Amino acid sequence: MPTINRIRPTFKPPKKPVSFFDNDYGKYYNIWREQRNNYYMLHPLDELDLLQGKTTAAAHVHHCVPFGQFNDEDTRYFYLTCEDNFISLSKDNHYKIHFHPELLTDKEKELLNERIKKTQDKYIRWNLGLDIC
Repeated sequence: MPTINRIRPTFKPPKKPVSFFDNDYGKYYNIWREQRNNYYMLHPLDELDLLQGKTTAAAHVHHCVPFGQFNDEDTRYFYLTCEDNFISLSKDNHYKIHFHPELLTDKEKELLNERIKKTQDKYIRWNLGLDIC
C-alpha cells in the first residue's frame, strides 16, 4: 500500500488577544475586580431601569467618568476606585451608554450627570487632601 507523507504544520498557539488590562491597567485589575464585586453586592439591579420602575439584574458596573483618559497615575487610580463613579447597568443599558447615548432619557442623563459632578467634586476635595474616596 502506498504511503503519503504529508508535511504537518508546526503548532503555533493562537496569539493572545490584547486585553484592556494587559498594559498599564493590568496592575489595577485585582483592585477593580474587588471594587466591582462590592458594588454589585450593594447594587444588584440596573440603576437606569430602576428610574423607570423596572427591575433588571445588573450585568456591568460602568465608570461614569472613564479612568483611562487620565495620564496621571494617581488621578487614574482615583477614578478607577471611587464608588461615586460607578453605576450598575444591564448589558443593554451599558451598550446604550457607549454606542447610542442619544437614546438615553432625560432622567437617565440627569442621573449620569449627577454622578459625574459628584465624582469630580470628590476628586477636587481628594486632590486637596480634604477627602478620602
